[in-house]
Amino acid sequence: MKIPKIPYKALLFGPWLALGIGFLSNAIVMGLNHGMPVLVPATSPDGFFDPDDWTHTPMTTSTHLKFLGDWIMINGQGIASPGDFGLWAWGLTWQAALAIWVALVIKDYNEK
Repeated sequence: MKIPKIPYKALLFGPWLALGIGFLSNAIVMGLNHGMPVLVPATSPDGFFDPDDWTHTPMTTSTHLKFLGDWIMINGQGIASPGDFGLWAWGLTWQAALAIWVALVIKDYNEK
């Protein structure tokens, strides 16, 4: 069975690659640390972490892969991880990329 050639596959592959990288980097750091390590700002109150929050843990000296944890401040709105940017990139681009891909495929079909 021959696999058909998919035109403009970068438009389909790009957003999903961003999703995969973002998801995997978050999953790896959460798996190694039993939750997402968060760099707590020095100005935060002592009760920063909710005891019922099983997803986030404070970043300590024994935290693994700190650079993949939540440490990037977003305009005082919160803290994000590098993987979050991949997830956000996917969310902002996949529908537009799919629409552009469909339009290009239709254009190519009509030119034949």
